[in-house]
Amino acid sequence: ITNSDSIRIYAPAQLIALADSFRVYMHDSVVVASVVAAGDTFDLRMKVKNDSGYVVTNLISNPFTPDSSGAGGIDLLSGPIVQKTRLDSGEATHIVWTYRAKDNGLGSVNFSVRAQGLDSTNENTLISSNTVTRLLTIRHATEDTILTLAGLTTFNDTILVRNTEVLEVVVKDRFSNVVPNDSVRYRVYAGTGGFNDTSRTTVDSVTVTNAEGRASLRLYTSTVPVTNTVVAKLLTTSDDSVVFTIVTLPRAISSLGMVVASSWTAGVNENVAVTAYDEFGNVAVNATSNIQLTPIVSSSVQFAPVSGLLALSSGMATFGAQDTVAKSFMQIKASESGVGTQVTSQDLSVVHNRAKRFADT
Repeated sequence: ITNSDSIRIYAPAQLIALADSFRVYMHDSVVVASVVAAGDTFDLRMKVKNDSGYVVTNLISNPFTPDSSGAGGIDLLSGPIVQKTRLDSGEATHIVWTYRAKDNGLGSVNFSVRAQGLDSTNENTLISSNTVTRLLTIRHATEDTILTLAGLTTFNDTILVRNTEVLEVVVKDRFSNVVPNDSVRYRVYAGTGGFNDTSRTTVDSVTVTNAEGRASLRLYTSTVPVTNTVVAKLLTTSDDSVVFTIVTLPRAISSLGMVVASSWTAGVNENVAVTAYDEFGNVAVNATSNIQLTPIVSSSVQFAPVSGLLALSSGMATFGAQDTVAKSFMQIKASESGVGTQVTSQDLSVVHNRAKRFADT
């Protein structure tokens, strides 16, 4: 077996048949690189020429269908079709097979075949002395869809602020074959995230799919809780995309803030508002821990609820409080049950309420 584009048929009577241009054709044009796509229909043509001074009859291929080996998948649709089965001296013709590349039969196929005929002078069978070969590669069809690894067109996740998330898609053709070396554009349409670890300001980036048809890019989120919307699109099809929605939430509670009036009136209800913040100053709206109030230098303070314990709601807890005893100094301490963060109010004072009755002396 030799890689050649020609076959010579030798006979004792010096009859020579020349086979050349063992090529792959599509739409009557040579496929120069011998590469077709999944689902393509193509022709395999072998040219046979009689260079001797004798007539060759009953021209056919040997074997009837070319031998094929390799991982590529093909289906024979028709052939061999011999344009002329009789060749006079100097005449040439083609033997043609029509194939279809299977939808999921990616890989290479090596074809090999010889020509065969009869010597018209003695009816001896003439078989070419060598075999022509043609290596064909079947690749994916044109990129058609872009999906998440779960096979969806949307992806939703919730992460903490100043964090990262890998956004990954897979590109496939219309037969669901993965498409390597294809360009995917990621773009941030809303939010404060970006594709650069330092500045987080890169909001448009193009990446290429790997051998598995996957393209990934890492999103870096800012310190602000926000909804980031990122769209991944194929450069070749503007109507096919994956939408990533990445919601960022505050981190763990790092500090507490307390708002309370500094001057109270004995027996009058006051509000004590406690707010939880993360390390970036965001209200910890996602916190689920409790806040416990404790009086300092005052045993007569009463809270509502009585226990002085409330669960944070949207990062806040608002209590009722009053003291029935006038005093020039006291404080309130708030403690968070999770990481133990605390805050102490400013100095508070309680003044007398107005008199309700007078004693008759």
